[in-house]
Amino acid sequence: MVTARADTVPTLVLQEGVGRHSLAGHWAMLRDASGRLEIGDVSAPGKAADFISLPDNLALGYSEDVVWLRFSVQHSGRKAAQWWLWMAPGFIEDLTLYVAQPEGHFKQWRSGSKIPLATRPVALPEAVFPVTLSEDSAGPVVMYLRLQSASTLALQAQWYTAEQYAQRRLFKDLLMGILLGLLGLAALISLLAALWLRQRFFYVTTAYLLCFGLTQIYLHGYAQYLSGLLWPAAQLPLAQARKGLLASALAGLHIAFVLGYLQPAPYWPRLTHFFTAVAWLNVPVSILVLAGVSWVVIAPYFFTVLLGWMSVMLVLFVLMLKHRRLPAQLMLLMFMPGLLAMGLQTLRNLGLLPVTFWTSNLWEYTPIFQVPFAAVVVLLRVRDEQRAMVQAQQRERAQRTFIDMMAHELRTPLAVVQTALGNLQARTAQDRPDLSHRFERIGRALKRLNTMVDNALVQRELEQGGAFQIQPTAPSELLEQVLAMVVTDERCPVQMTPVQDDTPVPMDADWITLALLNLIENAIKYSPNGGAVQVRCLRVPGYWVLEVADHGMGLPAHTGETPLFTRFYRSDEARQIANVTGMGLGLYLVQQVALAHGGSAQGCNRVGGGSIFTLTLPDISSTFIGTRWPAFEK
Repeated sequence: MVTARADTVPTLVLQEGVGRHSLAGHWAMLRDASGRLEIGDVSAPGKAADFISLPDNLALGYSEDVVWLRFSVQHSGRKAAQWWLWMAPGFIEDLTLYVAQPEGHFKQWRSGSKIPLATRPVALPEAVFPVTLSEDSAGPVVMYLRLQSASTLALQAQWYTAEQYAQRRLFKDLLMGILLGLLGLAALISLLAALWLRQRFFYVTTAYLLCFGLTQIYLHGYAQYLSGLLWPAAQLPLAQARKGLLASALAGLHIAFVLGYLQPAPYWPRLTHFFTAVAWLNVPVSILVLAGVSWVVIAPYFFTVLLGWMSVMLVLFVLMLKHRRLPAQLMLLMFMPGLLAMGLQTLRNLGLLPVTFWTSNLWEYTPIFQVPFAAVVVLLRVRDEQRAMVQAQQRERAQRTFIDMMAHELRTPLAVVQTALGNLQARTAQDRPDLSHRFERIGRALKRLNTMVDNALVQRELEQGGAFQIQPTAPSELLEQVLAMVVTDERCPVQMTPVQDDTPVPMDADWITLALLNLIENAIKYSPNGGAVQVRCLRVPGYWVLEVADHGMGLPAHTGETPLFTRFYRSDEARQIANVTGMGLGLYLVQQVALAHGGSAQGCNRVGGGSIFTLTLPDISSTFIGTRWPAFEK
C-alpha cells in the first residue's frame, strides 16, 4: 500500500452526464483498532496527518478494526444537485457517512446490512446515501465514512446522478428477479423429482439450490426484506451468524451435489473420500458460528480451505471426463465460471487482490449462467432414472411372462410324471422293494418342482387380488397340515413346537400353509450343513406369530429386510450354493400373504448362526400390542 499525507488526496469532481464516478484513489484511510474514535476525534485538524492515502478501493482482509475513510467531492454544475453515493458489497454491517456542513457540524446517515431498512437514508437493499451538493463556487465538501464489519474489510464506492442510480437499481432488481425465478424453477423441478423418485440426490440438489438462493439474497442485501419475519431488527444471534452458516452450508451441499451427480467413487475413491471429509468439516464450522465465535476469526481458515478444494474439484472434473464424459462436461460448464468468480472473490476477501469488477462484481452475473445448468442436470438425472425404471419394468414383465408360461406348461407334464411314478411304484412295490427309497427321492423332487410352479402361479393371483377366505383355524391344525405337506430332508428335520394356546386364529389356512411351506423349504435349501428347522406358533398380546428358525447360512450382513421380500431377488451368497436353485418368488409370496392378512413378514439373523423368519398376523380379539415374544433356545 502506498502511503501519503491525507491532504495530498485529490478532490473528486462530479460532472453530470459523464457517468458514474469512483472514489478509488480519492480517499485516505485511518484504522481504529480500539473502535473508540468519534467523528470529532478524526476530523480534528491534528488528526489529518494520521490518515494514509488509498490508491485503489479498500481491501484489508478480515479484521474487526474500525476503518475511517476521508474524502472530498465537488459538484461542477452551476446549480445544486443531488448525487447518490453507492457502496458495496451489500453485506457490510455498519456504514456511517458524515458530511461536513457550512455551519461547522456534520450531518450523519447510517446504513449497512444490520441497519433496519426503516432507519436507512433510503429503504433499499444496499448501502446508498443521497447527498445534495451545491454549485461549483461553494468549493469541495469534506466527508468521513466510518466502516465496521464482521466480514471482510473490502469496499468500493461510486457516485451516481439520481437518474443513473435509478437505471442501475432497475437493472439489479431485474437481474435478481431473473436469478430467483430460475432458482425457484430449478428447485421446484428437483423437489418434484425427489418426491417422485425418493432419491437422496434430488433432496440434496433441492437443499443446495435453496441454500444457493438464500446466499444470493443475503449477498445482494435483500435479506433485509426478510428481517421482520425471520430475525426482527437483526438482533437475534442467528441473524448475526447467518453469513457463516450460509457459507458453510453452501460449501457442504455443493460438494454433496457434485459427488451425487458425478459419482466418482468407483474411479477415484481417494478423491471422493477427500471431498466427503471436506463436506463434513463444515459441520464443526457451523457449530463454532452458532457458539458465538466471530466469523472474522473463522473466515480466513475457511476460505483458505475453500481455495484448496476448489482447485482439486476442477482436477476431479477433468479426470472424470474419461469415465463419465457428459456429467463431467456439465459440471465444468456449470461451475467453471462460478468457481473462477468465487476464487477471485475469495482472494479479495483475504486481502490478496484489490477490489475490481473481476474480484467483486463477477459473482453477481455467473449465477445467471449457472442455474439453468442445474435444471438441466436435474432433468437429465430424472431421464436416466426414468429409463432405468422402464428397463426394470420391462425386465420384470418379461420375467413374469416367461415364468407364467413355464409354470402353465410344466403343470401338465409334472402331473403326468407324478401319476406315472405312482403307478410304477405300485407295480414294483412287491418285486423290487429296494427301489422304494429312490421313488421317495424322486417324489420329493417332484414336490419341490410342484411348489415352484405353484409359487409362480399364485403370485399372479395375489397381485390381482386373489380371494381370501378368512376362517378361524386352530394353530395345531395348521401345523399338522403344514407337516403333512412339507418335503422332508434327513439333514434338516422339521421340528414342530407344541402349541400352548390353541385358540382359533382368523386366517385363510391354505394361503398361510403355502407361506409356511415356502419358509420351511428356504430353511432347508439354505442350510448346506444341515440342522433342525424349528417351527412354532404362539400368541403374544395383539398378534399371532408363526416362526421358522434354521441353523443355515443366515442373512447376508449387508442385506436389509426389504430386498429379501422383493420379487425375483436372490442374494449373491444364495446363488453360490451348489445345487440350490430358485426364482426369488418364495419370500415375495410370503410377504404378500402376510400383508393380505393385515400382518407382516420379517427376517433376521439368529444368534449362533442361521436365520429366523416370522409371519405376524393381527389378533383381532386382543387390544394389546408391542410385546416381544420369546426367542428360540440356542
